[in-house]
Amino acid sequence: MEIPIRNVYTLLAYASGFLELSAVSEVGAIEADTPADLLARLLADGLSALLRRGPYRAYLERAEDVRRPRGAVDVTRTVSCALRSRGRVGCRFDELSHDVIENRVVKAAARLLSTCRNIKRELALALRAAYFRMEDVADVELSAELLRRARVPRGYRLYGMLLDICQLVLANFLPDEQGDGSRLRDFTRDDEQMAHLFEAFVRGFLQHHLDGARVAREHPSWASASGEPTALQLLPRMITDVSVRWPGQCTIVETKFVRRPFRELANSARLKLRSDHLYQLFAYVKNIREREPASMKVDSILLYASVGRGLSETLSLGDIGISVRTIDLSASWTDIRAALLSLPLRRGATRMVAM
Repeated sequence: MEIPIRNVYTLLAYASGFLELSAVSEVGAIEADTPADLLARLLADGLSALLRRGPYRAYLERAEDVRRPRGAVDVTRTVSCALRSRGRVGCRFDELSHDVIENRVVKAAARLLSTCRNIKRELALALRAAYFRMEDVADVELSAELLRRARVPRGYRLYGMLLDICQLVLANFLPDEQGDGSRLRDFTRDDEQMAHLFEAFVRGFLQHHLDGARVAREHPSWASASGEPTALQLLPRMITDVSVRWPGQCTIVETKFVRRPFRELANSARLKLRSDHLYQLFAYVKNIREREPASMKVDSILLYASVGRGLSETLSLGDIGISVRTIDLSASWTDIRAALLSLPLRRGATRMVAM
């Protein structure tokens, strides 16, 4: 799917929950950029904004041999190293420091991305400048383990967007086989990565725009399952993409980002739903309904990302309502927003965001 960079930018904003991207990077300024340049620009501009404000700091424990006691005295070290004979004492104390995991991650990503040959030179220079300004943060290799340990600090929502970008940098960084530089793969051509991004975008959009609704992922259990514990462990874990709950109503939204969302019959213009998508959604709704009061209304939506193709249909399987919708990601943001707000969810107050 060919998705305009402007729309990729907005997907990232909602997916990360950081909707103040316009305060970091101007949308119009990235209209002609490639996906690699988009990530480089957002990381460079985000780090610039972070450094202007001051990066997150936390108390870290330090151990040091000092002349005057500070914090807790490390008796074992003081005695074993004969520090008293040198007029020193071993101490352990907490100190505010920028050298936290989150800053190590973004610094490592800036260094890695600045080496990519397929980003603009001015962006590479901006990333290098940000890297050198973080001199009080240790140099580490960007890794999946490091990213798993990173958290968005309270009061620093910008880190949510920055850590998401770091994740994309790590997943798409390709060292040159000849050892002459590196490059960043176009993540918009990777269906698996875009499926995760589309899901997070839809969830973030609905969380922001639906007042009074609880919007989150859910883990339905198998309502009618029985058997030995070893047998029950064989059942797969169910996880909804998006569950929208109002008092007395629940709508399950299953998002899909695939090149061919529907089966096309030979010698016919008719489309068919893919059975695995339908069975998956049906299993979620059936098991959720069995654990809810009889008065609870449970509906569902199959929501497909598309480019140029529109579809809006509703059907019922017994007492289970299923809506099939497409969102054209090549359309203008005004049209994408309107399409999402017109989904068959309960009508409540919505917050309209100018983006």
